[in-house]
Amino acid sequence: MGDPVTIGMAAAAGGATIAKAYLGGQQARNQNKIQAAQMRTEQKAIETNAAIEQQQRMNKLKTILATQNALFAMGGQTAGVGTAAAIQAESINEQAREQRIANLQKNIMTSGLDYNIWSAQKAARLAVGTSFLTTGLDTAQRVGEAYLMGSFKGGDK
Repeated sequence: MGDPVTIGMAAAAGGATIAKAYLGGQQARNQNKIQAAQMRTEQKAIETNAAIEQQQRMNKLKTILATQNALFAMGGQTAGVGTAAAIQAESINEQAREQRIANLQKNIMTSGLDYNIWSAQKAARLAVGTSFLTTGLDTAQRVGEAYLMGSFKGGDK
């Protein structure tokens, strides 16, 4: 058997280390929670900006269509008939294409953030337990080493 004082010191040091690990785990958990909240805020900003840009595209389309209608009327053409209809349909299709691209970009950005938020939340849930487990195993190893060192130095048999 190892020296009881050495084993006791290793165990006491392990207890202090476990307390420190708990605090470190709490800090890691809090950092991950903050990171997840920041990413959620970034995700909301992306969605808000996408909605604003969509509204701007719609306003631009309305202006284009109104201008086209005025030009057609000045030229004696009726809007929505023949070439005028084709020109306006092309303007609408172009706006729809731009919106599909913008939606795809927004979805790619927010999907990436969804995964990062999930990862940060998972890390926050595991931080304290992982910290305890790692420190507990390290402490057990130190106590075991102290015990074995005493056995090999001719301690109690």
